[in-house]
Amino acid sequence: MFQIDDIREKNIDKFYEIYLADGKLKLIESIAEGLGKRSYFTIDCDGTIKRKPMNHALPLITTMNNDNYKEIIGILLNKMVDLTQREKIKKIERLSKYSMDTLTNNFNKIMASGDKIFGLKYGKELFLRDKQLFFKMLFDYILLEDIDSEKSTMAWSLYQLMKEMKNNYFSDEVFYVGISYILQKRSKFNDFEKISRINFTPTPKTEVIEVSKTSDSLEISSYGYILNEFTYEKEDIYIEKKNRDFWRKF
Repeated sequence: MFQIDDIREKNIDKFYEIYLADGKLKLIESIAEGLGKRSYFTIDCDGTIKRKPMNHALPLITTMNNDNYKEIIGILLNKMVDLTQREKIKKIERLSKYSMDTLTNNFNKIMASGDKIFGLKYGKELFLRDKQLFFKMLFDYILLEDIDSEKSTMAWSLYQLMKEMKNNYFSDEVFYVGISYILQKRSKFNDFEKISRINFTPTPKTEVIEVSKTSDSLEISSYGYILNEFTYEKEDIYIEKKNRDFWRKF
């Protein structure tokens, strides 16, 4: 449950208690409505473009343990929870009447269109029916995108957190924070489209994954983790895209 009064009053001890008693997922639920943005891209009538950055709360929370939780909770409350951008999070509806064919056929289309309402519903239903299939489809879509979108960072953080959901428990708040960013941040496939049109010699996957582990870039390392998690049909292009993006950083 969103702890708006405790956030306003900076009642940090309350959030220590939530984490120690119930863990990362309940902590996220207590601050979730202040972790997103109503939009990540705007343009006014004068052509002024504004792009808002990703909130790194979920990636930060994945690193939380009993040694560093006080420091991390302090950062979350003081720098990452923004009540001016608050979005009330309601329970995400199920789509139980839909077949798996319908869910899988429409999921990528909805992800590309950025439809948040249907993206959350389709995503939740896929996750509850087949977690592995949901994440493989999500990752396959993320790997198409330009790495600097940071969607790989959000998707990998969501994966790490949702693996902690046990006994059929589903956190609508955690899912909402992660998937909303992926849906609302406009899709870019420039790098994929460029590489898919040229001839190249494939680089061994293991080599690229090992190199990514040495990167200081969170989006590059997250892209590498996602690439390593499953086998993908367009894997050679993803590997080449990842390889070229890594070396561009130098």
